[in-house]
Amino acid sequence: MLGESKLRQLFVSNASILSNMCFFVVMLCPVPIMFYIDSVQQGRYRKIYHVAECITCVDFVICTALQLLNIADFISTMFLSHLVIAGTFLTIFITICRDLIKGTAKHYKLPLIGLVAAMIAVMLEVTAVYRVVSLSGIFIATGLVVLLVVTLIQTMDRIRELELARQREARESLDYLTGLPMRHKGEKLILEKMQKHDGCLGFVDMDNLKKINDVYGHKAGDCALRLVGAMLTECMENAVVCRLGGDEFLFYLPEASEAEVSVRIRKLFDSFSAAKNVTAETSPASLSCGLCMCRQGGNFEEYYIKADKALYYVKQNGKNSYRFYEELQRIKNRENDPRKGAR
Repeated sequence: MLGESKLRQLFVSNASILSNMCFFVVMLCPVPIMFYIDSVQQGRYRKIYHVAECITCVDFVICTALQLLNIADFISTMFLSHLVIAGTFLTIFITICRDLIKGTAKHYKLPLIGLVAAMIAVMLEVTAVYRVVSLSGIFIATGLVVLLVVTLIQTMDRIRELELARQREARESLDYLTGLPMRHKGEKLILEKMQKHDGCLGFVDMDNLKKINDVYGHKAGDCALRLVGAMLTECMENAVVCRLGGDEFLFYLPEASEAEVSVRIRKLFDSFSAAKNVTAETSPASLSCGLCMCRQGGNFEEYYIKADKALYYVKQNGKNSYRFYEELQRIKNRENDPRKGAR
């Protein structure tokens, strides 16, 4: 369009090169069209398009060389570009037909409309090269505008779908009651943290949930569970905390020694005790906790089982307390020490 414009000398003092711009556009237009349809089709026919793009580039080089060597001008070699364009459009048509048969074309209905408009514009441009030189570029420009508008609409729809999917994933990965990550999301976050830092894996169980539900109703039980989630978030700062389901919670506190974890756990127990005694409905609740010290890059399942065993020990020995798995092992080793029997 610039090459044939009356205003072209405002932009380029010597515009003789621009006089051949319409031929360059016609010769190279299959390349962006194939790039576009390849991205829309998600690379299913990329090898075929690459071959067609190479043929287009070879045609461009040959025709330009013939023009520069004064062997043949662009207008006389334009039939070669027409054959390339015809082959390109036929290739695209075949791939679209295959997608229509397989049902995959429904995913790019709007871009397909824009692409058809662009292809029609190219055919009109090819005709205009011979007949109406003053309109050179106007058809392709119109086709590209249509393609741009359609692509923008498709992009906005895609962004909206992605945002809805993100919101749906967030709702599904978070516990509506406590606001903590659910089991799948939480364990994934803990595993990622465990691969980078030493720390402590803790299993927390709220005692007497059934009693609260039976005596005061499920709303009281929900209130107690929310309280556990809030206390864990407050007292286990920098920890990854999630709700496993029911009355069970899991956390991973990175870069903490056994002594530091003990301080945090005592704070958790004290804070929860003070908060739950505010109302009679939540006062029967208490906490039991099993802990296991973890090494960076260790096996998550192994530590999970150890923390669970420590929690089981607490539940079987009066509840409302906490134990480290390592502590239980030390007790077991002392009990099995043969020197103790000798004494």
